[in-house]
Amino acid sequence: MSGPNTNIPSFRLYDGDLSFIYGQDSQQDPIKLIPGQYCRGINIVNRGGIVQCRPGYRCKQALPEGNLQGFTFFTPKLGNPVMLIAVDGIIYISETPFITIRPLKGVQFSDTARQIFFKQVEQSVELNPDGSIEFIESKNLMVMQDGALTPPAVYDGTVGEHTTSIPMGGPMEWVGDRLWVGRDSKLFASDIANPTSFTEPLYIAGAIPFFQLP
Repeated sequence: MSGPNTNIPSFRLYDGDLSFIYGQDSQQDPIKLIPGQYCRGINIVNRGGIVQCRPGYRCKQALPEGNLQGFTFFTPKLGNPVMLIAVDGIIYISETPFITIRPLKGVQFSDTARQIFFKQVEQSVELNPDGSIEFIESKNLMVMQDGALTPPAVYDGTVGEHTTSIPMGGPMEWVGDRLWVGRDSKLFASDIANPTSFTEPLYIAGAIPFFQLP
């Protein structure tokens, strides 16, 4: 070379952000991002604007092979939460510290069901054989459905069993002290404070379901 390259600027331009408090915005062109944003982050966490590597995890147990259909936590009135896992229609129980699992006896759903629906409810009223109702000590229950392929099941923290007193369905919600069960365009509502009994709609509307969408 005969001399220095005069096309190279004699200064450097630095650009950066001290904090990414506004997080990720991957919908805009990166050149349009405001200070404090980044276009895309992979395997990271952003806490208080500080970007860092996502923490690792430790596998506590290996689930049985098969069709994983869902899981949830059941919290009894007394005692520690219990993890419920659905694989191939079998409900497995894992108790604190969640390092072992065992199948829940008395409950078997369809192994072809796309999803097992779970909903924790609270029962404080019981229906007597003569049709009268009786107040009982409040207890938590877990209601499980597989989308109307199998009768629903109820787990009380100790045992689980299928029941015909709850309509078969899929999605469920616990609202207004009632268990609401959806099946296609039909919506079923349990008696107040008794998620295992669905007799009240018969008296009010004269027929089941409680409500039917168009």
